Amino acid sequence: MVSDVWGAISYMDVINNVPGTELPECNRGSWYCPVATESDAKTVDYLCRREGIDRVYDLGAGTLEFAVEMDHRGYDVVAYESIEGLADFALERLPENNVVVQARDYYAEWSDIRNDAAAFVALGKVNSVPGDPPNGIVVDGMSATK
Repeated sequence: MVSDVWGAISYMDVINNVPGTELPECNRGSWYCPVATESDAKTVDYLCRREGIDRVYDLGAGTLEFAVEMDHRGYDVVAYESIEGLADFALERLPENNVVVQARDYYAEWSDIRNDAAAFVALGKVNSVPGDPPNGIVVDGMSATK
């Protein structure tokens, strides 16, 4: 399966089109650069199928490629992104999808979502899952735990 999600948004697209973004050089794992890869999506897909999970929270979703890919793989996806305008910008450039975008910080909603049977995904060096969800799995930074 070849996805039409990956590479739909470039670093320069973000720099040139998201208001107020003065971003340093792009590198994997920083808040200002798309960090998720198709390999990350395959790994989370495998873990979710193994654990019988059908909901994914993308925490610090950035340019939404990971969220849209997981939606295309059949998951119910909620993406949190607090950088103003970034998610809207991304949605205009990505393939049609059913991702629910929350334009706010996921830490504020943690107590409301932490008990869901879900995969809580916070990829990169800066994002992290704020606690241990009792009914889900965590893919945090570059590691996964149950």
